[in-house]
Formats: sequence, structure tokens, C-alpha cells
Amino acid sequence: MSSDTITATANAAFCQAGDKVEHLLGQALQLDAADHKHIPIAVEMAQPLLLVASLVERVSAGEQLLQEANRRLAEKKANAKLLADQVATLQQELNSDAESMAAEILPIVMRIDAAETLATTALPEDASIASTAHE
Repeated sequence: MSSDTITATANAAFCQAGDKVEHLLGQALQLDAADHKHIPIAVEMAQPLLLVASLVERVSAGEQLLQEANRRLAEKKANAKLLADQVATLQQELNSDAESMAAEILPIVMRIDAAETLATTALPEDASIASTAHE
């Protein structure tokens, strides 16, 4: 249940209990306190009062639970943000390391390519090929 639903339910229960207590108090004011026949009315009045006290206790406990849940949620959000910041920092470090490694490797690759190009185009002729060509 959401906190809005819990609050609405608690408010409705408080209103109902308050209405019943008000009704019973109105009846009690009209009754003779010395008459033993009025004891059931007093007991009936005690029940909604106990209900109201129980509801107050439940709402208080619910508020405490809600505060604790909100505190935990705030902690989790803070931890998630911290982790996201750490991941972003690591990604930046990895990207800068990769760029510096690429800068170091790229000239070597170009030199190897250049050496291969030179080797294939400027190979010295074999002596046997050269001698048969001159004949």
C-alpha cells in the first residue's frame, strides 16, 4: 500500500471513530450515572476510545516506518550516485589510458606498414635472376 492510501485509510478510521465517540458522549450526557443499566453504554464507549488509541499507535508506528524507509531510500540513492560517479571516473581513466596507448602504438604500426611496403617494392634482385637477365 502506498503512503497516500495508508493515510487516507487512517483518516477515514479516525473520522468514523470520532463520530461514534461523539454520538456516545451525547447519549452519556443524557444518562443518569448512578443507574447500573447504563454500564453497557460506558463499555460501548470504551471500545471506540480503545480503537482510537490503537489507531494513533498504528499511525505513529507507520510514520516511523515511513521515515526509516525514506532514510534507507536516501542512503541507497546516495550510494548509487557514488557508484555512478566512480564508474564515470573509471571510464574516463580507461579512455585516457586507451588514447595514450593508441598514440604509442599507432606510430609503431605505421612503421611496420612502411617497412613492409619498402620491403616489397625495393627487394634486391637475386643474383641468379640478375645473371640470367643479362645473358
